[in-house]
Amino acid sequence: MFPEQSPYETDGGTLDLDRGVAQKSAPVSEQIELSSSQPQIDTHLERLHEESLLRYPNLNIGRGEYVILALRRNTIGLLAIWFVVGLLTALFLISLPFYSLNHDAIATMLGANPSNLLPPAVLAIPLLFIDSLFILGGFLASNVYSQNRLYLTNESIIQYNKTSLFDTQLQHLNLINVDDVSSRQRGPIQYVLNYGTINISTPGEKTVYAFEFVNNPEKIVHIINDAVENATGSSASYWARQPEKN
Repeated sequence: MFPEQSPYETDGGTLDLDRGVAQKSAPVSEQIELSSSQPQIDTHLERLHEESLLRYPNLNIGRGEYVILALRRNTIGLLAIWFVVGLLTALFLISLPFYSLNHDAIATMLGANPSNLLPPAVLAIPLLFIDSLFILGGFLASNVYSQNRLYLTNESIIQYNKTSLFDTQLQHLNLINVDDVSSRQRGPIQYVLNYGTINISTPGEKTVYAFEFVNNPEKIVHIINDAVENATGSSASYWARQPEKN
């Protein structure tokens, strides 16, 4: 993160209008030393930062930080959810006419009197209720699935990992702490539809951040690696400019 800048007071009495803050100008030698220790955030970074705040108002980013990439999961996961919901719903709906047509046969197979079995009209009520629960569960699962996000900024990786309605995890990783970025595609469906998992690891304990169902994962890996190289290069350049303390 770029260091926060604040007005500084020195000897003299000239008003610095370019900075937009009423402050006194220092002698030239002091100005050179202060400017070298407090790098300025240029107007281009400020503009990108403001655009990111407007586009992603709920994202907590610092001054001079802007969003490079915003990832959401591939829609194939939603299709999988509704395939399962549709299959279960269809099975229960089909079971009602099957039960109605084979009412007597089912009673004979169970060794019971047909009049003792529930009539199809009565059985339809719990079956329709169960189907309603399946559909409701599909909407809830789709909502949870769609809320997973991964943001890449010029300084960090921010991941919102939601696994249920009441289980949300926020992971924030500074780019200078990224040790390795890789992608993984498993099975013919992932290769054909070109989606997979992005794995981001850190040094030391090798903590791994995983984001699944990512479109074009190899391209995303290259983008993240470029951002990491830029961030580590900027960090090294910043600390190289710092005066040594005796």
